[in-house]
Amino acid sequence: MVWIALAAFIAVLGYTVATSLAPREAETFAPSDHTTARAPHPGSVDTLTVDTRDTEQWEFVDLDDGRWLPAGGADGWDIAIRRFHVIAAVAVADGGPKDFDSLAPLPDDRYIRNTIGGDTVNAAIGRWYSYSMMSHLLTPNGHVYLVRTTAGRVVKLQPLSYYCPGLDGGCFTFRYGLVAEDSTTP
Repeated sequence: MVWIALAAFIAVLGYTVATSLAPREAETFAPSDHTTARAPHPGSVDTLTVDTRDTEQWEFVDLDDGRWLPAGGADGWDIAIRRFHVIAAVAVADGGPKDFDSLAPLPDDRYIRNTIGGDTVNAAIGRWYSYSMMSHLLTPNGHVYLVRTTAGRVVKLQPLSYYCPGLDGGCFTFRYGLVAEDSTTP
């Protein structure tokens, strides 16, 4: 029994040392400016970084205008982000680990609405990341998501990073582009 306890202690100690030595590297981005708007056009792709470090406040993004809305300006939002949680005003579909440029529209039955509860979630985009037990970092899972906007358009979105400069968690960065209106699935 003593040997089992000693082996368990050594295993935990080894894990602790290994995780402290694991490289902690991730791509980082500074938050985008609230005043910048880059409306997506078919064929155009842009990136946006939203500061989601506040654990209590949702940050709202209007994908039709390509901008992060200032606090209190939640009219016309398409996605909201709090820390690593992402929800949609309308619905989201998981396109899977596809190439961003080649993602085709998905059937209507693939779009999922938010689930309201103890914490509001959207199952389609709820696990956009992978978590490393060694580095304790979130890394995007490579999936591309389709978001139905409040204006009735479809925008493809791919998370790129979760980190601000200095490897501070909470700068949700994603690229996005409009899916051509004539290519939507009936």
